[in-house]
Amino acid sequence: MGLSTTQDAEQQRAFEELKNSIGPRSTIILPEDSNYNDSKRIWNAMFDNKNPSIILQATGVADVQVAIHYAQRVGVVVTPRGGGHSWAGFSTVEGGVVIDFCKMRSVHVDPILQTVTVEPGVLLGELDHETQAFGLAVPVGVISHTGVFGLVLGGGVGWLCRKYGGSVDNIISANIVLADGRFVKASKTENADLFWAIRGAAQNFGIVTSLTIQAHPVGLAYRGSYVSTELHRSPSHLIQFYPMDQIEEVLHAINEFQKTAPREYNCEVYNRGRIDGSSEMFLKICYSFYLPQEEAEKAAEPLKEIGRPIEHSWKWITHVENQKIFDMESPHHRRYYAKSGSINFDDMNSHFVDAFKWGVANLTSPYCMVEMIGLGGAMKDSSAEHAAFFPLRSQDWLVNVVASWNNDVPAEEDQKHIEWCRESFQRLHTKNPGYINMFADACRDTMQERLSRAFGNNLNQLRLVKRRYDPYNFFRHNVNVLPATDEDLETESTFSNE
Repeated sequence: MGLSTTQDAEQQRAFEELKNSIGPRSTIILPEDSNYNDSKRIWNAMFDNKNPSIILQATGVADVQVAIHYAQRVGVVVTPRGGGHSWAGFSTVEGGVVIDFCKMRSVHVDPILQTVTVEPGVLLGELDHETQAFGLAVPVGVISHTGVFGLVLGGGVGWLCRKYGGSVDNIISANIVLADGRFVKASKTENADLFWAIRGAAQNFGIVTSLTIQAHPVGLAYRGSYVSTELHRSPSHLIQFYPMDQIEEVLHAINEFQKTAPREYNCEVYNRGRIDGSSEMFLKICYSFYLPQEEAEKAAEPLKEIGRPIEHSWKWITHVENQKIFDMESPHHRRYYAKSGSINFDDMNSHFVDAFKWGVANLTSPYCMVEMIGLGGAMKDSSAEHAAFFPLRSQDWLVNVVASWNNDVPAEEDQKHIEWCRESFQRLHTKNPGYINMFADACRDTMQERLSRAFGNNLNQLRLVKRRYDPYNFFRHNVNVLPATDEDLETESTFSNE
């Protein structure tokens, strides 16, 4: 019997064991199955060409354990998929095993302890729906069809981050399956080193099967949010437009306001066209105040004096509505490519404004955007050593450049959109790292350079934790932290086992 035949027989035996070991409600989807093409797709259509060998729709921890065992036995990569919203395509993998958590979507709210425990298939909109039933909310992102786990474990910023910190700062504990199949809990008191590491670099250490997160009181119904509305009123769009010739005045004014703004406030600034299909671009600004009405109106007064918007109006909406207002900006199955950085207040200079204008003036698609999201407040209350995640701890603005275009264009057109994104981002000259979930298309050397910028002095400690929990780098389909080597420990004084 030849080597290839022996290998095929072994892989077949491993697959039969996998089939016989999964839960009764679990499903295995193979390339020959009629639902394979739909099942393999993720949010970012840039990765529609990826073809996993197996998609396992898991229903519990046991499924995760047998999937890891199978992948190790046949020598393929395994990757988890929660919401499938990975910018860099980590929710799928060519030739490997995708553990799809679409059947694991329970949300349990404890209104007494004000905590929420979620499974890995839960989306932000589902989390918001359940927590708001108890007058609670978790500080998460602002696109409701995003998966909770990828966003929370990678950092997570949104309307509430200035008040309650980043999503990652609100994790209380996690259940994790390690590369050797062990099921462990990580918290401040159990496997504290692992708990520290997963908050910012989770996929490097295991597959998280449950998260318990701190929730906070956020009013029901019309106590949720105070935002400006656009010309074309609808339940999910609550924004205001400025002509682009006012960009310098408006950006500087908002930058000044942000310096002393209450923590209950945040804003997002980006370019967009009008809903009527006009090709003209406008500066689009969304403000939110999580304050009582009288306080919110008083705090918002300076914003009403900025520039000359096309229309200036205000409306009370629910928190759940506020969490959905960007859903239409980032629909499923477009192609996306993004770069991310961050700046301080002092970096909002004429060079930055000119670079912002250049990006908008040279758009390659009406869906492309240059975006700013407010940081600060409670984000700065934790030190860089509090968790593995820290690149946005000391910054004032997250700056993203997002290329987005329709999926029905020839693939050879992708490059012009990618080059626009790279050029626009380079011109902005953001000195500091941005959102790690937007890291993409880097070779290993470049990725390690980016990791050094993103994690700073935390990187060496991360590599030690990686060595302890995944010494052979089984979990490598991610923003990959390499395990510390024996040589590292012998030659690098910066490595410490403390």
